[in-house]
Parts: sequence; C-alpha cells; structure tokens
Amino acid sequence: MTATITIGPDSLTDPSKQRQVLEYLEYLKSDPLGWATCLEKICTDSISCVEEHFFLLQVVEDFLKHRYITEGEDPTVREQIHAFLLKWIQKLRTFPDLPPAFLSNKMSYLFSVVFALDFPRRWNSFFTDLFFSNDLLESEVLSIFYLKTLLAIDTEVVDRDIPRSKLESERNTMIKDGMRDMCINEVAESCCRIMELQRSSKVQCLCLDVFSAYIDWIDLQYVANDAILQLISQRIHNEDTFESAVELVVAILQKGMPPLKKVALLQYISEKLNMDQLTKVDEDSSDDEMRRAGTLLNAIGLVLLECYSKLLAENEQSEASKCISALESKIPRSLFIFQKGDIEQSELVVDVIRAYVAYLIKTPTGNDEFFRQVVSIYLNKYVMPDDLEVDREGEDEIDFHEFRKQLRQLLSLERCHLIVNALTAWTASLLTQNATIRQREAVLNLFQSLNDVLPSTLLMPSSDGEVPAIGQMILACLLQTKLDGQSATVASRYERILAKKPEPIVPLVTAAFLDERGIAFPNARVRTRLVYLFSRFVKAHKNTLSSLVSEIITRLAPLLAVSPQDVQLLTHEDQAFVFEATSTLIVNGNLTDQLKKQYLDELCNSLLVKYNAAVEELKEAATMVGDAGVERRNLIIQFMCNIITYAGRISKGFVNVSVVEQCGCADSFLNLMSVFLASLSPSTLALLEPLRPYAHRLVVCLENRLLPVLPLLLSSIASVKDSQRGLLYVRRGFLQLLVVCFSNEIISQITSEAIVGRLVESACKLALCCDHASQKLAVTVLARACVLNAAWWESILRTCLQVPMMQHIHSEDAASTLLIHEVSGALLKMRDSNPSAFSAALGALLPAPYNEQLHHTLTAYKGKELDNHLIQVYTVMKQSLQPAVSSAEGNGNR
Repeated sequence: MTATITIGPDSLTDPSKQRQVLEYLEYLKSDPLGWATCLEKICTDSISCVEEHFFLLQVVEDFLKHRYITEGEDPTVREQIHAFLLKWIQKLRTFPDLPPAFLSNKMSYLFSVVFALDFPRRWNSFFTDLFFSNDLLESEVLSIFYLKTLLAIDTEVVDRDIPRSKLESERNTMIKDGMRDMCINEVAESCCRIMELQRSSKVQCLCLDVFSAYIDWIDLQYVANDAILQLISQRIHNEDTFESAVELVVAILQKGMPPLKKVALLQYISEKLNMDQLTKVDEDSSDDEMRRAGTLLNAIGLVLLECYSKLLAENEQSEASKCISALESKIPRSLFIFQKGDIEQSELVVDVIRAYVAYLIKTPTGNDEFFRQVVSIYLNKYVMPDDLEVDREGEDEIDFHEFRKQLRQLLSLERCHLIVNALTAWTASLLTQNATIRQREAVLNLFQSLNDVLPSTLLMPSSDGEVPAIGQMILACLLQTKLDGQSATVASRYERILAKKPEPIVPLVTAAFLDERGIAFPNARVRTRLVYLFSRFVKAHKNTLSSLVSEIITRLAPLLAVSPQDVQLLTHEDQAFVFEATSTLIVNGNLTDQLKKQYLDELCNSLLVKYNAAVEELKEAATMVGDAGVERRNLIIQFMCNIITYAGRISKGFVNVSVVEQCGCADSFLNLMSVFLASLSPSTLALLEPLRPYAHRLVVCLENRLLPVLPLLLSSIASVKDSQRGLLYVRRGFLQLLVVCFSNEIISQITSEAIVGRLVESACKLALCCDHASQKLAVTVLARACVLNAAWWESILRTCLQVPMMQHIHSEDAASTLLIHEVSGALLKMRDSNPSAFSAALGALLPAPYNEQLHHTLTAYKGKELDNHLIQVYTVMKQSLQPAVSSAEGNGNR
C-alpha cells in the first residue's frame, strides 16, 4: 500500500472504511519513514480533523516506543522530534480551548515518552525549550497542557504499579536525579505561579495534583512554607478544590523524613491550616466536610503511629508519648465519622482505627471500652443500607461487600470475649419477629465469615461435645431466620456444630434444600452453589437423615432423569452432585439391604438404558455428513461422558468393598463398566476421560472384582496412537490406577495369569510411548510385576532395555533423567531377583561390548551416579546402532 487515504470522523465507526484505515495505519508503522510523514502532515496542517490527527499520532507513538531509543542517537532524527513538540506547543498557544481530551491526553503522553528517552542526556533543557520560554503563565490552555504533561511524566517515570525492567529502573533513577539537580525547583515555582495567576478550578486542581505527585522529588522548603500553605488553606475550603488540596496535605505528611522532623512538620502544618477546625465534625457536618475530615484524620493518625514506633526504637520515650496523646485526642472524631458517615466516608477512617486497635492490643492495660465501641459500630455498619438490595449484584452492592471485608479485619482482636458478648446482644436484637431482611442477611453473612476471624475453639464443639456460645447463636440463627442460600452456606460451614445438635435444624435445612430455596432456586448460578452445598450437607449428616431417605429420594427422583438436551433445570455438574447425594442417602439410610439393592440397581439401570440408547443414536449420527453431523455426534458423546460421570458419582456412596457386598449391587457397576468399554472406539476416545475416575472408584469399592475388565481398558489406551494432550493425561491416570493395583497387592488376588499377563503387556506398550510421565508410570508397574511370574520377566527386561534407546530420551532433559532413574531401579530389581538369568539375558539382548558395559554400570554405581553413567552408555549405543533404534522405535512407539 503506497497511496494515502482520507480519514474522517466516521472512519473507525463505518465498517466499510475501518479495515482500510487500520491497514493504512499498519503500513505507516512498518514504513521506516512513516513517522516522519505523519509529523510533516501535522506540522503543515495537512489534516482534515482531530480524528486524523489522533490517527497519525499513533504512528509517531509506535516509533517513539520501539525505535526512537536507538534512532534518536542520530541528531537529525532527534531534531525532527524536538521540532515537532515545539511546533505543537506553539500552535497550542493560539487555541482558545484545549483540544479534545483524547487528543490532548495522547500528546501529553508523547511528551512524557520523549522526556523519558531524552532527559537529561539528550535534552536537558526540555522544560525551558518547550514551556518556560513560551509564555506559560499567560495561557490557560498551555498551563493545563503543561500540568497534564507533568502528571504523564510522573506516570511514565515513577508509577510503581507499572512493571519495569532493570534498564528502565536505572533510567528512571537517572531522570529523577537529573530533575532534582536541574529543574525540579523551577517546576515547583512555575506551579505556584500558575496557582496564583490562573484561577479556574481545573487549573488549581491540576497544580495541587502535580505537587502531590512530585512531593518526593521536591525539597521540603518548597512545599512546607507559609506561602504554599496559605495557597493550600484557601483551596482546602473550596468545594471544587478541597479534595486535591487534602491529598496534597496527605502527601506532604507521608514524605519520608526522620520521626522528630516529621512530628515538627505535622505541628507546623496543623497550626498553619488550623487542622483542629478542619477535622471538627458533628451532626450538622456536610458530606464534603466529613470526607475532608476523614481523609485528614486517617493520614494524621497513621503518621503519628508511625512516628511513635520509630521514636520508641530510638528510645525517645517522651516524644513517643506525645504522639500517642495527639492521636488519642483525634480518635473520637474518627469514631464519629466511622459511625455516622456513609460507606465511602466510613472507609476513610478504617485504616487508622484498625492501626489504633492493633496498638491497644499490645498495651498491657488496653481499653476494653474502646473495643466495645468499635465492635458495636462495626456490627451496625455490617447491615446493608436501605438504598442497596440484598439480592442485587450491582456496583454499589459489590462495593459494600468489599467494605465488609475491611470491617471484618477490625474483629481480629485478642480480646475475643468482647466480640462474643457484643455478637450475642446484637444477634438477639436482630433476630426478632420485626427484623428486616437486611438485618437477617447481615447476621447470616457475618456468621459465614466468623471462622476466618475467631479461633475455632470459640466456634466448634469441644471434645466433650459442648457447643460454645457462638455455636449456640448460630443454631438459634438457623432456627429463627427464613432458610435460604445464605443459611444453607452457614449450615454447611458449621456442620460440626449441627452434628452435635441436629434436631430440629438438620431436617428443616434439608427441606429448604429440596424446594425453591435450594435446588430449585430460580437463579442458575445460585442454584449450582446450593446443589453443591446440598451434596456436602448430606454427606455430613447422612446418619441424621437416615430416617428421611425415602421421602428425600422421592423429591430428588425428577432431578435424576438424564437427557442430552440443555433445557433441564440442572446442569451436568449439578446432576452429578445430586446422584452422589442420592447414593449416599440410600447406602446410609434406614433401609433393608434388599431395598438398598433395589434403589441402587434402579439408578444404575436407568443410566444403562440411556447409555445404550445413546450408543444407537451415535451409530445413526455416524451416517450424517457436514457440520450438523459433527455437532450431533459431539453432543451424543458428551452425553455418554456425562452418564459415565454419574455412574462414578453413584459409587461415591460406598466407602469400601464390604459396603458394596452388603448392598449386593456390585454386578450393576461391573455391568455398566462392561457396556462402557464395549462402546470404546477411535471415534469415542473422549469417553476415556470420565472412565478413568470411574475405574478408580471401582478399584476402591470392588477391589479384585474389577481387575478382569482392566486389561481391555488398558489395552485400548495402549493401542491409541493419538498424542493429544487430553489423552496423555488419561493415559497417566490409568497407569496411576495400575500402580495402585500392583502396590496394594490386589493383583495377587487374581488367579488367572492370562489377565495379569494382559495388564503387563499393556504396560510394556505404554512404556514405549513418547510421553515421559506415562513411560515412568509404566516402568514402575513393570518393576513391581517382574517378580510375580517368570514368564513375564524376559519381556519386561526387553522393554526396560529398549526405553533408554528411544530418540526423545537425552541427558539434557530433566524428564528423561527421571525416567532413566526409574529404569535403572527396575533393572537393579530384576538383576537382584535372578542374577544369572539377568547376565545371560543381557548377553542375548544387547550386542557386545554394550552388554558388558551396562552390567558393569549397574554393579559399580549407585543413585544419581548410576543414572548419569547409564545415560552415557545408551548415548554411545544409540549413535552406533542408529538404524536399529529407529526400526525398534517405529515398532514400539504408541
């Protein structure tokens, strides 16, 4: 693209022009002289609108950020950039108003980028050339742009929230040192002059903001003197400028200096600004006065506490005591704002109150009355204001919940008895017949969080079963409030308390879970949370609910109907929790073994019918072509995966094999597994993912009864050539399952050598795949299987010898090192089990002299040294036997 295009106000909103404009932008960025073309158009007024101006500035920005640091060493390039900035400033002087914010903000940013790259080495007269020599004080437009540029420079050079490289940090340090030496005093003086001459509120606020931003750079004498404080005093009483003026006072107080000097500064500022009057608040104070006082009280209090700590460390006891006395004189005002102010105003003083509480906790006497007052205010503030909605998730409600998090930090007191007493009275007063929904919500929300604030000894039952006072309150709360999602969360969180006093709360909470307050809740996100809590609640109180099983599962029955459609009330994950809860209830209910078997068989058979139907539908969908066919097949396979997941969740109702045998439903689970395995094919590999946890559950529940079907499962996985990441994790999962079987000696319970032999054969295949983690697990299985039967010994040895020969195994790879360590362990175990046969097998399987070298390595070395020498032997062997290795790997790699 070489031709220029016309850019107008609609260029980025009109789809027909947008692509053309963006392509032109990328062309200019890639053109080595594209930035110069843009500068020329801007400087010669060859642009049609501010949108085109902004568009061209993006090209200049790209050049400055990526190429100017090096190309700017060329004086010609540097002069072009400097001339452009000066030209822009000169044009700005002629404007009656500042250009649109998006354009002026972009230019102030570009000025800051050039400053950061050029000052002080390549342009130490930046401010003099651009601003101080251009009648800065006479033009409000120029003054505003100058102040915006100073703020942009602060962001570019100082902002700690922006990650910096080491080189950038060193550059920024050099810039700050250069400004202190060359121009920071002139910058400060210019801002003072602008404040005196330019009277608009916008200019005044920007000047105050600049002072706040540069406070650490400026000598204290330039900001803490009678003249500056007089300017601040005038503006701190103005409703348009007071916020910026207050922030400047806070910035001055936070400026780093020795504690005695800071105390003196605070006294000086307090006297000049009449701080006592500024922080005075009462019932008639306006919102602005409350915000001003809250901000100042918080900053002064934190400064006094900081000075107190430092003075104590310097053994200045007398001065430290003065700091605490000064702070304590201001705490009542902070408490007033905390109590009477709105959320925004209360937040302003939370930090100083929390810090003062932390100070009092460390004092030997403390102040119980103050603690009681803080806790009382805290609890009242915890109730949601009337202008917010309990069930709404708007921005104001989110802010209030964040405010609650700050409030909860105030409860982290060592004098926990004060919290308990206050909570008891507060809860009793709120949990009345006339309590509002906001008050009840506050009680429940606070109880949800108490275990994060108070020690467990104050919440949970003791060893003798006694429920503490707060535990009694929680029980009373659950009895007296309308049960909903919050009460369900509280009931689940404090299940140990309910376990000691289950009646009548557990049945009441269960009833709430089963209707529109729980698993039928209209909001899907809340409903998902409640379904999970219901499953957890059932597991915690299964014994208490045993007499209600028939009634509960009758209510749950409609939710157990599975369908591939997404129009159901519950999601797939929700239904999985319902199946788990149902199984838990049946297994632990007051039912006869015959009735338990009947219920569980019905659950399994309902899944079996749906699964078989899905298999038939999948066969029909296989004939469909195009995207519709793919989508249909994916939907059916996902439904089959869901059913396998449900089957696994049903098995979670059992804790061991004896419970399964008692219920007499082992055949149902094995039948499901057989059907699942029969449907495995190259097109249904996704089924392996849910099959792994299901097989693992059956190992726990059925032990050796499952093992006859494992060979088919493992051989199916071993024969799959697909190396996609999902399948790799499935392979590892099944191999881990096989490791568990061999580790727990479950294998020894199988009398059929053919079954175990097929498992070993599958492990041998997987040991020769290209995934290090799967190989390592497979070799672990082989190492444990090699001593079980001599018939497998030689094939296992052959596999273990072949693994290090594979091309993806090399000494520089950490995963390869771990795998070689497992191989060396397996070889040592086989050698120790039958030394003579091992030597003979090495001679037969490996050519000389490598068989002798390997035997020597296994005999002479141990640990990491053995691993390193083993890799060296195989590295040499692979180099000399390369064709044979490639052939072997082609046959063995799965």
